[in-house]
Amino acid sequence: GRVLYGGYIYSAAELPWHYEVRSLLLQLTLPALVLGGLGILAALLALAKKEQGGGGLALLLTWLGLPLAVVVILNAQIYSAFRQLMFVLPAFFLLASVGIDKLLRLPRRAWVPW
Repeated sequence: GRVLYGGYIYSAAELPWHYEVRSLLLQLTLPALVLGGLGILAALLALAKKEQGGGGLALLLTWLGLPLAVVVILNAQIYSAFRQLMFVLPAFFLLASVGIDKLLRLPRRAWVPW
């Protein structure tokens, strides 16, 4: 099949390595991306500090990262943007909830200006 991407028509076998990652970034809202990024960072820091609950966070990071890494590294053929990788979205949103939790646990003066 042929895929329109970045103004060019590619064969599905010739898509750039960043096709799947960019498709994910374009399909999610900005608050979801910010909170998901915060959650991923918080999960990595919790794993580095060996905090309680690290096993669950490691599982979520693996659930999100491993399929994306395999698709990017092996240059797997993906059709219709991100549809074939939607099973990683629950892990992303669970990590976003970790980001919300960390944000709400900050002292009020640290993130609210009034």
